[in-house]
Amino acid sequence: MLIRDYYLKALQNDMYKKKVWVIEIFSKCDFTIFEEVEEHTLYDYQLVKRKNDNKHLYAIIPNGESRDIILLEDYKEGEPVCAILGRFDLKAGDLVNITKDVTTTFGNAFINCYILIYPFGNKFEFMTGEVKTGKIEDRIAKILTDTPAATELRSDKLIYVDEYLRYGEAMQSLEGFSMLCVQAASPATMVANPLVKKRRDELFEEYKDQLDDPAILAKIQMELSALDKELLKDDIASNFYMKSKSFDTIRMKRFTTYGREGGFGDVNSARLVKNSLDEGWDIQALPNMADAARSGSYARGKETALGGETVKDFYRIFQNVKVVEEDCGSKLGFTRVITAEEKNRYIGISVIDNVGKTTRLTNENIDEYLGKPIKTRSPMLCKTKAPNYCKACVSEAMALRPDAVHIVTSDVGSAFMYQRMKAMHGKSLRTLPYVYTEAIS
Repeated sequence: MLIRDYYLKALQNDMYKKKVWVIEIFSKCDFTIFEEVEEHTLYDYQLVKRKNDNKHLYAIIPNGESRDIILLEDYKEGEPVCAILGRFDLKAGDLVNITKDVTTTFGNAFINCYILIYPFGNKFEFMTGEVKTGKIEDRIAKILTDTPAATELRSDKLIYVDEYLRYGEAMQSLEGFSMLCVQAASPATMVANPLVKKRRDELFEEYKDQLDDPAILAKIQMELSALDKELLKDDIASNFYMKSKSFDTIRMKRFTTYGREGGFGDVNSARLVKNSLDEGWDIQALPNMADAARSGSYARGKETALGGETVKDFYRIFQNVKVVEEDCGSKLGFTRVITAEEKNRYIGISVIDNVGKTTRLTNENIDEYLGKPIKTRSPMLCKTKAPNYCKACVSEAMALRPDAVHIVTSDVGSAFMYQRMKAMHGKSLRTLPYVYTEAIS
C-alpha cells in the first residue's frame, strides 16, 4: 500500500480525531513494535514496525472481523510518514467536501478534516493553501441558526449551533498540533544575522547627524526589519515569526538595535540605544531602559483603569440607542478613497452612488470601489429620530444586534485600554502617511 492511499483511508475513517495518530503520521518517532505488545492494545490504522526490521513500516488495516498488517511501500526510514507540506493528489469524492480534483498538501487535508468536515460535513468546500478562519466565520455568521429538534430535517444551506460548537472545539484543540508544523527555533533564529548588523552600522553612519529625529530612526528600523525578514523567509522556523512584532520589536531589540527609549514625562528625553541586547547593555543608556520598563508597568497596572472607565461611560451613554429601521433615506455621506490595505475595515459599510442608491460593501464587491472616491453612509448623518439609527447608516455588524449599539461604541474605550496594556511590552517605532481629510471625518 502506498502512503497516499493509506493516509486517505485513515482520514476517511476519522483518524484525524486521534491525536497520537496525527503526531505519529507527521513527525519522526519510535513506532510500536508489533510483536512486543498485546494485540488488544493496538488500534485500527496504527503504524507499527516488525521485530528485527527497522527499515520498513506497516499499517494495521481492519478487514471485517480481523486485521491485516500492510507494508507501506514508499516509506523512507528517518523521515516523517507524511511531510506536512508534502503534496499529493485528491480526486472528487475522496473526502466529503471535495467536488473536483485538487493537488494539495497532507497538512491541508488534515486541516480540512479537522475544522471543516468534523463540524460541518460537506457544507464548506475543500480549502487549499492558507486556510483563513475569517472567511469561514464570515460565512457562519450569515447562515447560523438554532439547532433543530431531533425530529426535524436539517438544511445543507444553514449552519446550526451544535455544528458551530463542534467547530469551536476543533479550533481550540488545533493548537495542540502546532509543534508539527511550526518550529519555534533554528540556528539562524538564535543569533544575529551579520548582514543586518552590517547594514545597521552603515545606516547609523549615513544618518549620524539625524538620529534624534524619530522619523529617520523609524525609517532605519523599518529597513532593517524588512532585511531581517527577507533573510529568514526560507528558514525552517520562519512560520514562528508570523506577526510583524516578531521582527519589528523582539528580534530588533535582541539582535539589531534596542532603539529609542524614553519613560515617564517628557518624550523628548528619549534616547537612542544603538546596541542590541545580544551585544550587551549600554550602561550609559541603562537609566532610560529602566525608566521605560517602569513606565510600561505603570501603564498596565494603573492607566488601564482609564480605558476601563471609558468603556463603562460609553455603555451608560449609548445603552438606550438602537437600530430601529431599514433605511432613513439619507443621501449624505463622507467621501473616502479605500486602499487595498484597509479594505477589510469597510466590509459591511454602505456607499451611495451618483443617483443616491445605497449599496452594502461585501467581500465580493469591495474591489470595485478601491482607489476611487466613494461616499459612505455614516451614523453621524443618519436621519432616524434620535437617539436611534437605521441599518443603512451603520455597519452590517452593528445591524445584526440592533439593541447592542453600546457594545460597538465601547470599542473606543477598549482601544485606550489595550494601548496602555501593550505598553508593558516592547514597542516598535514606525511612521504612517497622515491623510488629514480622513482624520477629520
